[in-house]
Amino acid sequence: MCPPAFASYSRWQMPPLLTTALWSARHGRGLLILRLALVVCLVADGRRNVLAGVAAANDGSGVLIWIAGVALIVCGALIGVGFLTPIVPIVVIVMGLTTLADHLLMLNVSFTAMNSWQTVLLEMAIAAALMMIGPGSYSLDAYLFGYKEINIPSRISSSNPQPGS
Repeated sequence: MCPPAFASYSRWQMPPLLTTALWSARHGRGLLILRLALVVCLVADGRRNVLAGVAAANDGSGVLIWIAGVALIVCGALIGVGFLTPIVPIVVIVMGLTTLADHLLMLNVSFTAMNSWQTVLLEMAIAAALMMIGPGSYSLDAYLFGYKEINIPSRISSSNPQPGS
C-alpha cells in the first residue's frame, strides 16, 4: 500500500521527491553542512599540528609536523569553499592513512600530532563521501565548472525493440 502522497504514481514510476537532481538547493545545503563539519575538524587538527611542530622545532620531526598542520588547514579552507573537491579529499585520506598506520603499528614516525583514531577515521570517511558525491551547489566548483546532474535513462526505451515482440 502506497502512502497517500505517492498514490498517483504507478508501481514503476518514482515520485518526484526521489528523482530530484543532486544539485537542488536542499541537497546543496546538506553538502555544505557536511563540508563545514569536515572543515572544523581539519582546521582544529591543523592548528594542533602547527602548535606541536613549533613546540618540537629543535628536532627534525617538528618541521614535518608543522608542514602537515599547514597542509590540513589549507585542505580545510579548500573544502570549505568547495574548490578542487575531487582532489583535496585524496590528500586528507592519505594523511589520515599515514596517521592511522603510525598509530596502529606504533612506528612513531608520523608527521602529524595524533588525536583519537576515531576522529581521523571520521575525517577520512567524510572526505571520501565528499570526493564521491561532489561539493554541492553552494561551492566554488559548481560556480566555476557548472552544475552536474546525473541522468539515469529509463529501462524501457521507445527506440529499442522489446525482446519477444
